[in-house]
Amino acid sequence: MKRIIASAFVLCGLYVAAAAQGTSALEQLCAKMADCSAVLNYSYTLTMAGVKTVGDGVLTVQDKSYLMNGNGVRIYCNGSVMWVVDEAGKEIMIDSVSQGADAYLSNPVLLFTNLEEIFNVGVPVANGASRTYKLTPKVSCGIASGEVTLNTSGVSPMFSSGTFDMSDGGKLDVKIKSMTFSAKKPLTFYTLDLSTFDSSWMITDLR
Repeated sequence: MKRIIASAFVLCGLYVAAAAQGTSALEQLCAKMADCSAVLNYSYTLTMAGVKTVGDGVLTVQDKSYLMNGNGVRIYCNGSVMWVVDEAGKEIMIDSVSQGADAYLSNPVLLFTNLEEIFNVGVPVANGASRTYKLTPKVSCGIASGEVTLNTSGVSPMFSSGTFDMSDGGKLDVKIKSMTFSAKKPLTFYTLDLSTFDSSWMITDLR
C-alpha cells in the first residue's frame, strides 16, 4: 500500500507545474485548473528499494483536496483530513493533514499552492507540440527532482507525462492517458463517509 500511496503523492506533483509563471502554456493550464476540478487518467511505474510496481488509476484534484482511485486503493483528502481505503484488506486509515515539511507528503496538493516557495521551474524545452519543464525543489517536499511534459497541440495544454526522483531513492514514471476538466465539486466528494462501511472493516484513526 505504501507504494501506491507514494504514487498518489508524487502524481499530485504533476499538478504542481501548472501553477508556474512565465510561460504561456503553463499559464493557460494554471488558469483552467484554478477554475475547475481536474481529472487525470494515468498509468505509472514506481520503483522503490529495487522493487518495481506498475498500475493505473484516476486522480481528481481541486484547490487543496483530491481523490485518487487506483489498484484497489482509494485516497480521499479534503484539505484537513486524509482517508486511505484498502479495498482488498478491508482497512481504512484516517489521519490529519500534517503541518510544515511533512505536509507536502500528507497533502501533496500544497506543492502547487506554494510553488514559488518550493520549486524552481526550468525554461521549457520544446519538441514539436511538447513542452518539458524541469522541477528543482527549494525545500524538503519528498521530491528530489523531476520533470513534466505538456502537450500543446489541443485547444488548451494538457499534461502528457512526468518523471520524478523521490528523496527516499524511489522513482516514478507517469503517463497521462487523458486529462479533463469539470465544474468544482462539493467538499463531500473528497470526504469519506464512514457510515457506508460495516463492522467487517478495520478502521484505524490516527488523528
